[in-house]
Amino acid sequence: MDARHGTGKLQLHKVAQLGPTLFGWRYTGGFVEDQFGGHGTLLLDVEGNKYSGNWKDGVRSGCGREEIGGDVYEGEFETDMRHGKGTLTTREGLIVECQFVKGVSNDLNGCIHFPDGALYRGAVRGCSRHGEGRMQFANGDVYDGEYRNDSRHGVGMLACGSGDSYQGMWADDAMHGGGTFTHADGTAYEGKMSNGVKHGTAVLKTGACTFKVVFKHNVLEKKEVL
Repeated sequence: MDARHGTGKLQLHKVAQLGPTLFGWRYTGGFVEDQFGGHGTLLLDVEGNKYSGNWKDGVRSGCGREEIGGDVYEGEFETDMRHGKGTLTTREGLIVECQFVKGVSNDLNGCIHFPDGALYRGAVRGCSRHGEGRMQFANGDVYDGEYRNDSRHGVGMLACGSGDSYQGMWADDAMHGGGTFTHADGTAYEGKMSNGVKHGTAVLKTGACTFKVVFKHNVLEKKEVL
């Protein structure tokens, strides 16, 4: 039987496994020695998910566009996986621009655009902020520091549009641990934070005066001049 070679169509009765990680049921495009080759479009299932782009030796390879469950990826593929530079637009409205490695976003210099206009530049892993980065929030606040699994975690600095700022430790997206919170009027609190509020013994500097203070869940309980 002659091998398929050139432009053609393949239609199966149902979705079938076409490769180690590839499933589909309708293909239109190029064939090379009886395998998908060149440019072609494969419908992955009956819901309309599909891939359109370059093929080599029967697998996605080169530039292509993949539409799955409302998410759209446009970029490079290798050995049937997202691999190389690409842009993923999610059904929630996120736009992730970064390097992909074996199907997963993994880049120290990626970029994420948020639906509300916020912008993140820095380390991206699994389409989440993870590692060192800079986040410009829609309200004008700017955070420079560490992220873990999409939450501020580690050492970081937040500069608020109101004029307040904080530099210190973060945990699970909240100011937590040692740090310095400086109010817009110049008053500085140097001490521990707990889940985003002042908590514990600290030093409060206001104008020419310095105080030893004790806060409990953001409520001042004790204050004495140093």
